[in-house]
Amino acid sequence: MNKTLAGGLILICLGIVFLVLGNVEFRTQEEVFRLGNLSATATTAKTVPAFRYAGVAVLAAGFVLLVFGFRNRRKG
Repeated sequence: MNKTLAGGLILICLGIVFLVLGNVEFRTQEEVFRLGNLSATATTAKTVPAFRYAGVAVLAAGFVLLVFGFRNRRKG
């Protein structure tokens, strides 16, 4: 197995892990009101589909490397 095939397989596995993880959720706390010593804060949860986008990109790169690895294997 050449390095291109191994790299492609690693990227495909990493892409699948990213797709399984899905979304990144984080919480932010904001001060919404302040009057003297009195203040009110709100906690909001935000969800970003970062792992999904990265997973698709890494999975696609893995398939491209896999195809190039198989082409190089046949030639040489």
